[in-house]
Amino acid sequence: MAGIPPASIGLLLIVIDWFGPASDRLTILHFNDVYEISPRAMEPVGGAARFVSAVRAHAADSPLVLFSGDCLNPSLVSSFTRGEHMAPILNSIGVHAACVGNHDFDFGMEVLRRHVAACSFPWLLSNVLDPRTGRPPAGLCESHLLTWRGIRVGLLGIVEREWLATLACVDLARDLRFLDPEAAAARLAADLVAAGAELLVLAGHDHHWGVEAVAPHGTLVVKSGTDFREFTRLELALPLRPHPARPDVAWARVEVGAGTPPDPPTQALVAGFEALVGAHLDQALGWTHVGLDARGEAMRGRETVLGNLLADAMRVAMGCQVAFFNGGTVRSDQVHAAGQLTTRDVVTMLPFTDELVAVELTGADLLRVLETGVGAWPEPEGRFLQVSGLRFAFDPARPPGTRVDAASVHVGGAALDPARRYSAVTKAYLRDGRDGFACMRAARPLRVELNAPSLATLVRHLFFRIQALNEGLARGEGGKGGGAAAAGKRGDLVGARQGVSARPQHGTRTSGDVGSSGGPRAPAAGAAHVADPADSPPSEPVSPTGWSPEVLMQPYEAGLEKLYCFDPGTGKWGVRPKVEGRIRCVPGCLPEPGV
Repeated sequence: MAGIPPASIGLLLIVIDWFGPASDRLTILHFNDVYEISPRAMEPVGGAARFVSAVRAHAADSPLVLFSGDCLNPSLVSSFTRGEHMAPILNSIGVHAACVGNHDFDFGMEVLRRHVAACSFPWLLSNVLDPRTGRPPAGLCESHLLTWRGIRVGLLGIVEREWLATLACVDLARDLRFLDPEAAAARLAADLVAAGAELLVLAGHDHHWGVEAVAPHGTLVVKSGTDFREFTRLELALPLRPHPARPDVAWARVEVGAGTPPDPPTQALVAGFEALVGAHLDQALGWTHVGLDARGEAMRGRETVLGNLLADAMRVAMGCQVAFFNGGTVRSDQVHAAGQLTTRDVVTMLPFTDELVAVELTGADLLRVLETGVGAWPEPEGRFLQVSGLRFAFDPARPPGTRVDAASVHVGGAALDPARRYSAVTKAYLRDGRDGFACMRAARPLRVELNAPSLATLVRHLFFRIQALNEGLARGEGGKGGGAAAAGKRGDLVGARQGVSARPQHGTRTSGDVGSSGGPRAPAAGAAHVADPADSPPSEPVSPTGWSPEVLMQPYEAGLEKLYCFDPGTGKWGVRPKVEGRIRCVPGCLPEPGV
């Protein structure tokens, strides 16, 4: 078992015995990371209904269908259902076993337990236990043994330690006990087969398709895409070749394109969930003068216009010197085209309830934060940071922890001082040490934010202001707030439900927020983006006052007008962020931004 390669999460499949001539091969269909149940516009379009049809097209081979986790969140629909929509869809696909993903914990243990119970197949987690019971948490199983077409198959679900650091809604010290993956796999495999495993397939947890054999044992690593767009078909020749020879395995990528007819019952399920949220999500919400690149590969690997916009909004609203957030925050995985935005765009872009927090960091602390952000590059890890108020360069040829050139780090146009204290705004998720940012746990709170907005609420509010200005222009009111109340009332429909949380959502009284100040201010034409930090360092933090029982946005509005501008060509107010060289790769290895 020493040859198990690292993976965020995976299914170990062990063929125990073959005792019949039922077939000369074992067919496996594998998929992972399915969030959006609706098809997208570009090929492969995917979508749950077409995916069911595509899987059933292989029914003549009686395939074993395996799922490697991540489905309950984040997605457009899960913001409203807390993942309840996924069990009937996975049951329709005919999954035989699954390994739980990190985002399946996003709504807490009890919600996961309920969804696991609603599935017609077992969910596995082999090397993480509930310390109070000594068993996997939330109704999960350590292992599973089944007989499939005369073949006895053992299944394990293995995760790495770094996977735990991404769990946002779990108390790791209290609720989970991590076991070494190799030791746990060896122990459980011994329970399943006395003579040792004849075959090992580790199905990885990644958003890109790929199959490769890795050293030292030729173990196959299978990564099967995302969002119901594709899956992997594996064919294992039987009987198996003697150990330690690598088994004869053929594989193929199966894309789910527009030519695949949707399965009618599943399509009805999807339509029902789309109707639940759709009426509120196609309403106009702001405008962008440039394409906003929300693709995972961009947000997790380089400076982007969208990352700059979001980080700038955080910094300005919270009045801090710097802002940073992990690129994995943005989930829509597409380029939002220049032009009219909708509520759907913003909700798919930012489906998490990401509370903002203001903290104090020394320059040395900030350097450690930046090192963590680039430590896994070029792997598309969610910890890669998007930043505002600072600039830095890193060299990926250097070992992790030493990649950032300290002399290149500038805050507000001045070189980083390791001893100086800086104000910073980030997400509570990172402040709590998640996703590898253990260095943040000791950060001193700058002030108590009783009702600070979530990132999603802040961004919605920014676009509400822009929408109100444009609606005012359409009525000949010169963008002086005539459309503010109307835009705000529409926002109320989704504001309270976006980003499900146990607490009321922030900033949902948008009509009151805007109307109380006479509508959004119209900035000077041409104010395209937040001024360069070197030209206009932000003010020191100011504690908000005058709180009411309901969360209002007024304490966070000052300066937001810097984020949008008027474009004479379109006659619209909108955002125009740009790439500014905030993050530089020393050898120049970052790709040129497409948008």
